[in-house]
Amino acid sequence: MADFNDNSDAFLLAALLMLSRDWLDLDPERWEFAASPLIERLIRRRRDLGPDLDMLFHELFRRPPRTNRLREQMREVALDVVQGYRRSADDELNTRLTAIEEGVAARDEAQAQHASELHSFLWAVTSGVDLAKAKLVRYVPVRIYVGNPVPKAEVLEEVGAAFGELTNAMDLEIAEELPAREGSWFKSLFRKTKEALRDDEVKPAFDKAKAALEMKYLDKPQAEVTSMLADAAAKLIAALSAVPGPCCGQVGSLLIVKQSDANGKSSMAFKTLTPMELRQLEENAAMLERPTDILSWLGKACAPELLVVRDGDAAPMKEPKRTFVDSVDVPMTLDDDENETKALPGS
Repeated sequence: MADFNDNSDAFLLAALLMLSRDWLDLDPERWEFAASPLIERLIRRRRDLGPDLDMLFHELFRRPPRTNRLREQMREVALDVVQGYRRSADDELNTRLTAIEEGVAARDEAQAQHASELHSFLWAVTSGVDLAKAKLVRYVPVRIYVGNPVPKAEVLEEVGAAFGELTNAMDLEIAEELPAREGSWFKSLFRKTKEALRDDEVKPAFDKAKAALEMKYLDKPQAEVTSMLADAAAKLIAALSAVPGPCCGQVGSLLIVKQSDANGKSSMAFKTLTPMELRQLEENAAMLERPTDILSWLGKACAPELLVVRDGDAAPMKEPKRTFVDSVDVPMTLDDDENETKALPGS
């Protein structure tokens, strides 16, 4: 070690070495341990230094080590990162809270609207009004059953979305959606008319939807069907075709059935339910979960009783006509409104 008693150059070298610690890759603790004897000697001899060395000595102890400055810089960077994350988290949280608040407000508004429509309906019932002729917001049940084997979730989503597009094309808006029932898949929701209508003003929408489905299924010209309804019908038929097993759908008085036989052949049938058939189905809603049997059941449940002929007062009523589609027994009935069930060829 240099002699500090008489050699000011050695003093200067030691001071420069101390200042250079910012640029040396040394462990701070080891540096302080090695430098402490030099520091003690510099302190004892500081009075003997000239003004230049004294200034250098003063600078040596005034400026914090670079290690401390780096630590402070790292701390500032860390704080900036944390604060930035907090700001980002706050922004995301505020966005989510805003979405939740808007959802709750929309829900409250919808509930208030439902309550108003329910009160109007109850008043009409209490007043003895003919509900078929009254101007009311009409609620329409939508029920979808998919039997085993239940397809993947993506296929089920396509089926649900296709029914949604069909009802949109029928000018019906969402009113309520219930969770799907697992096992075999059963989805139930409610749509409603966008304005108050009479019963006879609602019926054409179901007839047009049935016609669109039939024409698309049979690949016939669709001049009388709107493009929106035709597209919705095409998507629904495509979605149902992707379902491997039988399925059944109800949109108000419109019944959509896909059946499969033992050979794997499938067929689709589209039917506008008569008031009697609709009543029977509402009283026996579980029949929607029996796509293979529902059409024949409707034919039997709603077939008129045979009348006894006396003095020519009445003629006996015939059994419903029947046909066969891909080995599936499907009834064909004709009511007073010439509402015929169309049994369509297999796909």
